[in-house]
Amino acid sequence: MSLLPQDREGYYADTPEMSQALFDVHAGLTRRALVENTEDVAFVVWSENEFADADDAFFMDQVKILAEEAGVYFVVRKNRGLFYEVQVKSVRDLNYTYCRKDKMPLCPERIVALALFEDGAELKPFLIPSFEWRKPNALLVDRDYKGGRNKPEWGINLSQKSLALLDTYVFSNVVVRLDG
Repeated sequence: MSLLPQDREGYYADTPEMSQALFDVHAGLTRRALVENTEDVAFVVWSENEFADADDAFFMDQVKILAEEAGVYFVVRKNRGLFYEVQVKSVRDLNYTYCRKDKMPLCPERIVALALFEDGAELKPFLIPSFEWRKPNALLVDRDYKGGRNKPEWGINLSQKSLALLDTYVFSNVVVRLDG
């Protein structure tokens, strides 16, 4: 571990091996908390992400897998007494992503934040209120798999055909509606 530059506080992992070791500790504690206290764990808080490198695809894949296992949300407070639970998903290019139904029951306070990364383009953020899955379409799909091979899921099917439907959920527009 090394000290941060003088204008910042704390320590940071200065090698890939140290970053991985810190991630492994946090991931192990998260998994243990979820297994031992499934009814009591509302959320998991990691210390500052001194090991995080958003440009490291391998690291980000590990974080994504752990977040999906845990059904991780972050909570946004609108005003006294009103909170939104937000599940974050990221997709590179036009692809498919999903939220397991057992991790995201539909309710007015649940939102999916989608970050769409396309080669050569700026990040495109979207907010999708969970109730939108009550009326599935080419973009928002409802999948109940038979035979138990996969768990039921709320899917986001990003394709050329469904892309126009995504415009409804542009981050800046939905934030205004939620604030209203």
